Amino acid sequence: MGIFGEKSNPREKLRNMVSIVRRQKCKIQRDIGTLQLQTTKITADIKKHAKAGQLDEAKILARELVNSRKAISRLRAASAHMDCLVSEMNCQAATAKLAGSLKSSTAVMKSMSALIKVSVCNL
Repeated sequence: MGIFGEKSNPREKLRNMVSIVRRQKCKIQRDIGTLQLQTTKITADIKKHAKAGQLDEAKILARELVNSRKAISRLRAASAHMDCLVSEMNCQAATAKLAGSLKSSTAVMKSMSALIKVSVCNL
């Protein structure tokens, strides 16, 4: 334990970062759901105003519908980027773990090689 508290290991950091990203993704999914409800309400309002002959209001609502659909597509893209980020973090963690394993196996191979050379020289 140092002056500034206990150092967390990389696994814990990774787990914390992944949980933060997943929480943000859940918020985005919630926002997508509310926007989808809003678009269904807007489409119903557009139809109602169109039947009543209020075309100006229908046009305004149509613009609003387009904007909400664009927002939904942007949020879906952000959600996909977050999925990509999580998989990339997991991939980097796996690569680091593999590098550590290779490092330790290299040390074992060096020591075995030295033992074999010594035993060959003794014969």
